[in-house]
Amino acid sequence: MITGDHLLTRPISHPRAFVANPWVFGGALAMAFLQLVFTYHPAMNRIFGTVPIHPGYWIYPILCGLGVALAVEVEKWLRRKRKSKAPPAQDRVSQ
Repeated sequence: MITGDHLLTRPISHPRAFVANPWVFGGALAMAFLQLVFTYHPAMNRIFGTVPIHPGYWIYPILCGLGVALAVEVEKWLRRKRKSKAPPAQDRVSQ
């Protein structure tokens, strides 16, 4: 797994909270750059018959992403809180 899902339990303030593989950030930045090229470069607009969107409209996907990140952080916080309140599991002796 590229992102290392086992890290999803760490709080966002943890230094390696997002991914176990630091190359993922480089890949994400490269994809964002390519998206901007496909969206705004005139040659790409001619090839695909598209029109660039107004930069102000980027606020909607950014706000949605921040909302999802907030929801994930709240869920992780609730899971940690519930786990800390749970009674310790008793060892079972196999028969």
